[in-house]
Amino acid sequence: MLIDVVAMQGITHAVLPPAVLGALPEGAELASIQTLVVAGDTPSVELMEHWQRGRRLVNGYGLTETTVC
Repeated sequence: MLIDVVAMQGITHAVLPPAVLGALPEGAELASIQTLVVAGDTPSVELMEHWQRGRRLVNGYGLTETTVC
């Protein structure tokens, strides 16, 4: 599971779509991630507010997404 891999490997940076973050179990932390880029779809305000706590959060969704991500 993603949560276990992030914790075991000490992953500090990730690019994930909002659907993946939204599918994680309630209470999931991904504590080692210091920088999280959300891309691939429009993230909700609630999702962004939840996942910005304690880390740098970048909304990578937009017109240039396919050339940047």
